[in-house]
Amino acid sequence: MKKQRGVALVLVLFLTAIMIILAINILKQAQSQVKQSELMKDKMLAYSDVYSAKSTIVFELLTRTPQQLSKEKGWDFAGENIQIANSEVKIQDLNGLLNIYGFISHKVFASVLSQCGIRASKATKVSKQVLSKHSGDENLPIDKYQRLFYLLGTVNTDVKQCIDNNITRFSGAIFNPATATKEYLVAKLGVIRAIKVLNARSISNQELSNVVNDISPDDAESNQRNTIGPYFRVTLTSRRQDSIWSEMIEIKFSHHIIKKPLIFLGYSPR
Repeated sequence: MKKQRGVALVLVLFLTAIMIILAINILKQAQSQVKQSELMKDKMLAYSDVYSAKSTIVFELLTRTPQQLSKEKGWDFAGENIQIANSEVKIQDLNGLLNIYGFISHKVFASVLSQCGIRASKATKVSKQVLSKHSGDENLPIDKYQRLFYLLGTVNTDVKQCIDNNITRFSGAIFNPATATKEYLVAKLGVIRAIKVLNARSISNQELSNVVNDISPDDAESNQRNTIGPYFRVTLTSRRQDSIWSEMIEIKFSHHIIKKPLIFLGYSPR
C-alpha cells in the first residue's frame, strides 16, 4: 500500500512539473506576443508621427516662403535639427549642397572629399575622374555618384555619410552660403569666411544675411544668391519607446505650376 502511494506521489509530482513547465511556456509566449504587439504599436505611432510631420512640411512650404517659416516658426533650412509633430526633422536646402552632375570645380569637390576624410591626393584624383567625361572603361560606372564610390573603394560609414550629406544630383546651380554645409562652405569660401558664416548662423538671420552679402566665393563661376529652394532634402525621425521610424525624401516645389506644385524626387527609408 505504501509502495502504491509512493508511486502515485511520484506520478502526481511528475504531472505537476509538466503542468508548471507548460504554464511557464504559455506565459512566455503570451509575454512575447504582448511585447511584439507593443513594439508594433510603437512602430505605427512613430510612422504616424513622421507622416504627420511630412504633411505639415509639405503644407507649410506650399503656403509660405522659407523666409516666413524661418522667421515665424524658427525653421532651419541648413540641415539643423528642428521638432515638428513629435518628429526630429532636418530640412536641407539643396542650394547648400554640391551638385556633382552640374558644372563645378574639381578643386571644390576635392576639398569636400578631403574634409570628409579622403586623403588629399586621392581626393584630387577621384574628383577629376568623376567630373570628367567617361573614359570608356566598361568597368567604370557611367553614373557619377556610382563612379565616385567605385573609385573611392571601401570607405567607413562616417566618411560615406559625410560625403552623402554634402552632395546632390538636384539643383545646385545656385550656391547659397546661408544654407550650405560646413564642408561645402570651406571649399567655396575658404576657412576664414566659412567660419564667419557659421558664427553668423548662430546669432540671427539678420546677422547671417549681412555676412553673406559681404562675401563672395573664391570660385569665379559660382552663382551665389540668397535663394532657398525650390529643392529640399528632408530627413524625418520619430522614436517611440524602443521603436524608430526614419526616412529621407527629396522634393521640389513649383508654385507656378498649379496642377502639380509638388514633385517627389526621391525617397529612402532609414
